[in-house]
Amino acid sequence: MDKDYDSKEAGRTIVNARGDKTDLYTEEALEKCRQDRLNHEGYIHISKFLQKVGWQETVEIIRTQEPPAWRMVHKGEGEELIEVILHVQGVVEETRLPPFKGNSEDIKKKQHMKQSIVIGGLGTDNFAKDMDGILDVYALFARNVKGLRILEMRSSEGQAVIEASNRIFTPRAEALSMQPAEVPPEIDHNNYIANVNAFDPKFVYGEENEVMYGEERINDEGKKRFHVRDIVDIGFCMIIVGKAENLKATVLLRTITLLDAMHTQKVTGRLNTQKWLKTKAIRHNQSSGKGQVSLKKRERFEEDEEDARKKMKKLAISNA
Repeated sequence: MDKDYDSKEAGRTIVNARGDKTDLYTEEALEKCRQDRLNHEGYIHISKFLQKVGWQETVEIIRTQEPPAWRMVHKGEGEELIEVILHVQGVVEETRLPPFKGNSEDIKKKQHMKQSIVIGGLGTDNFAKDMDGILDVYALFARNVKGLRILEMRSSEGQAVIEASNRIFTPRAEALSMQPAEVPPEIDHNNYIANVNAFDPKFVYGEENEVMYGEERINDEGKKRFHVRDIVDIGFCMIIVGKAENLKATVLLRTITLLDAMHTQKVTGRLNTQKWLKTKAIRHNQSSGKGQVSLKKRERFEEDEEDARKKMKKLAISNA
């Protein structure tokens, strides 16, 4: 018998809501992480926030000029307006995160460079409730912003997923007064972002573009990594961007925190992940006609979650 085979874990395989075989432990771990976050005073969990009677009266939808966008804010200390950052937990399905390699002369690439993550909920009811919460936030924007397009939600194998992203650079024309932010070396190995900040007058990496990365665990080798199928917490804001009758809602990524990587650190977890990825790749190829899928792993930023929270600055907003 394979020495890595675990009969107890093998017996925990179930069929989830969308008919796929999945690891029951993964669903249990996701539910535990979600419950821990619900009880955490340092975070505004989306479902807990929306459970408050009259939550709509505690926030305000305003338009900012730099960069131009509609945002949901609440009043902090001293009547300062603070952008509302909401949190949700899920299983990583896709990532595109720094460090990025680039050519500082490539204007088109700078315009479209994003850091993004896609998370799913393994068909769990609570993740579906959190998804409904995002739609409730969108509905509040729709009542306050004319011309807003219908919110587009991604799906994976028939189940809704959450995609959150943030631009690496803001066009300087959209934020004339935004100051360049300090670029952590962990996300800028070849100084590409720093060079754009220093020498390119058309773009800026500023506070609006910062995403705080952290984690609540480190693997045995002391390296901080996360992969597809890890459980994470993401902090996000919903903003409305665009012009006139072509306004659209965007889930703006603010933080990513690794909560549970047990499923990709153990040998059995790696094998399960490889099998899970292979199944997804086969389904994708059958539907798209592509015959090859390339998977890459990316190293995460070396900041723990506490440092990330301390670094997260309040976004002071003034009415236009």
